[in-house]
Amino acid sequence: MNLTPFEKNGLQVYRNYNKAFERAREIKFAEAIDSENADVGKLTSVFEHFLSEDVRFLPVIACAFGDELLKEMFIKWIAGDVPGGPKSLFNQYGPLSSLFHRIQLAHAFDFASADLLIDLDKIRKSRNQIAHFWDIGSLKEFFETGPASTIFAIDGLFGNYPDFAEKLDRLDGAKRFRARLIWLVARLFYETRFY
Repeated sequence: MNLTPFEKNGLQVYRNYNKAFERAREIKFAEAIDSENADVGKLTSVFEHFLSEDVRFLPVIACAFGDELLKEMFIKWIAGDVPGGPKSLFNQYGPLSSLFHRIQLAHAFDFASADLLIDLDKIRKSRNQIAHFWDIGSLKEFFETGPASTIFAIDGLFGNYPDFAEKLDRLDGAKRFRARLIWLVARLFYETRFY
């Protein structure tokens, strides 16, 4: 590029200001997180259910908890002067009446990471499919090949801990699903508050 000294200086100033503003946003974000008193009691309780309940119930528990988190997030950000009141958005005919609609709107308006919301929708689909299984034995393959098997694979996050990654690889589909679900719900808990 053939830039004049004036243009080079201008780009440098722009870059410096961008970095300064980004750093200021990071500091404000950290202060906001520190000032928020997030009650992790419900999250701990959900994790206990994930570890103790039959794997067939996990999508139901995850969806119910995710639905509650998304509803709280929307209530927090919706203006109080919405015609009909904010609660009207969640009634039977409101645009936020179901988990599916909450996922769609959160995705459309970037209220949480797209990959997280897509995975939550896969769990929602899994929940709906499991409701129609009568043969418990057929569920073994469900966690290996169904929508639940395609949620974010946390296995790749532990490159610095090969022993842990190896242990995850040895888990069967249902146990791997439990681990992935814990990761998904923890991210959802965090992002619905601070994204």
